[in-house]
Amino acid sequence: MDELKILLTVLTLIVIALTIFLHKYYKANRIILSIISIILLIWKIIEFSYYYINDLNIYPVEFSHISYFLVSIIIIFNIKKLYYFASSISFISGLSYIITYLFKDNEFNTFNIYMTFISHITLFFIGLNLLLNLIKFNKRDYPYLLIGYILIISYFLLVHYKIIFPSQNLEYVVLDEIIFGTILRHIGINKLTTTTLFIYYLLLITALFIIFGLMYLVNKYFSLNLISLYSFKRKENKENNESKNKLRFIDRFLMVKNK
Repeated sequence: MDELKILLTVLTLIVIALTIFLHKYYKANRIILSIISIILLIWKIIEFSYYYINDLNIYPVEFSHISYFLVSIIIIFNIKKLYYFASSISFISGLSYIITYLFKDNEFNTFNIYMTFISHITLFFIGLNLLLNLIKFNKRDYPYLLIGYILIISYFLLVHYKIIFPSQNLEYVVLDEIIFGTILRHIGINKLTTTTLFIYYLLLITALFIIFGLMYLVNKYFSLNLISLYSFKRKENKENNESKNKLRFIDRFLMVKNK
């Protein structure tokens, strides 16, 4: 394992440890995620503006690129109905990058690689915190999850058919490979027949629904722990307040009696 892979592994473990640590601190977690989202949104606006101004023909077309903007906006404006959706796209973007990078060939140590690390680790951190620490997902928000993915695919189809960003090179865009099945060439399947694509899309959709279901169950387990924790804290605070009130009453009674 090269140095970059070791670095990415360490960063991932730090993010997981930090997420676990923040599990008991809802308010701190909310503030941290809001600050990170604001920084991420400003950063990506500046980054893609730079690409546009300098005619580099790089636009927000990758799944992670789309996630940077959508997730940041959802958290900044506290759109709770979209937290399930935001958690899924940021968690999948971050984790898929981490896993892919750890198993691919070595790359040179460059500034862009470090920036890419930070971007995807940030998405992973946001997705993991939304999943485990911030809110209980609601089944009624499931349609928003599906609509979100449909809109992402629709947006990318506009890119693919050159309706928007016609100068964008799609040769190495992973989202393009996933949507049109050309990603199968990485496992030696170069001929995309109707049967092959049918099986591929069936497996892809099944995998997505399994991921959504697992995320819901994991969130349900951790959110129950949070509810129990906050209920206990409220009960403890209530008992402490009652004890303080009793002591105050006794003090006042004694003062009146002494007079």
